[in-house]
Amino acid sequence: MPRDPELICQALAELKRFYIYFGDSEYTRILPLERFIIRFKEERVTKGLISEFLRFRDEVFIQTREQIQGSRALPGPEPTAEATTEELMRVLRLVEDAIRPPKPKVPRLDISEFSGNEFVGTKEVAYLGKPDGVREVVERSIELVRRHAETLGHGDFDMAYGDTGPSLRKWMSLKRFKALHKEAAERYGGPPLQFQIDQFGLVLADDKGRSKSSKEEGWPSSTPKEGRRTNLSGFWIRDDEQHGCHATYWITEEDGEYRIAKFDFWSM
Repeated sequence: MPRDPELICQALAELKRFYIYFGDSEYTRILPLERFIIRFKEERVTKGLISEFLRFRDEVFIQTREQIQGSRALPGPEPTAEATTEELMRVLRLVEDAIRPPKPKVPRLDISEFSGNEFVGTKEVAYLGKPDGVREVVERSIELVRRHAETLGHGDFDMAYGDTGPSLRKWMSLKRFKALHKEAAERYGGPPLQFQIDQFGLVLADDKGRSKSSKEEGWPSSTPKEGRRTNLSGFWIRDDEQHGCHATYWITEEDGEYRIAKFDFWSM
């Protein structure tokens, strides 16, 4: 989230108020805080300004902690070190949240009534966009990955390659596709036999949600945001003893069809 200079100034004002009651008569912390409040009001909030303030905050925190340990406390009915520390930490949390705003919680939706949910371990998904768009993405993604897994389970790599989208084929030929699966078979103990879907990653339910998609979700740069739908992870069984590897599939919609934009095999 972008930093709000007004919230930063409000938090610094709370910290200044703490030091006034703490008896900071020498103004070793109050005056610098007043200067920072003015700067956050009048200057652009840059990384340099943030870093400068954080260095100041860390220094005064160490000083204040030592003073509290030396029996200095806020005035009141019970001027204890515990009460003073609790108030200091409360104010510093306000400052931290203003300087480094927490990311908003991503909403989640129960998919236990969706078609194909019985093939998914975790029945809840996180999503961006309107919840009405989640069902189609989830159901079509399950359908695609199960079909793809069944095709691979039969050893038909040519047909399985047909489940990939144009954005993947731009950089991965059929020959490379087969080679990657051969490497996985050698590394993880056998050919792909059965894929069990564990959970969905972030579901991008509409255009607004897709516009917020980021590289942190693992998308290849060649996949346009407007085509991104979700990713899901699971486990490939590769022998009769249930050994194998984990895998993640990134799903896109291209030309009206759900396709695989990227896949990755991995182990814990």
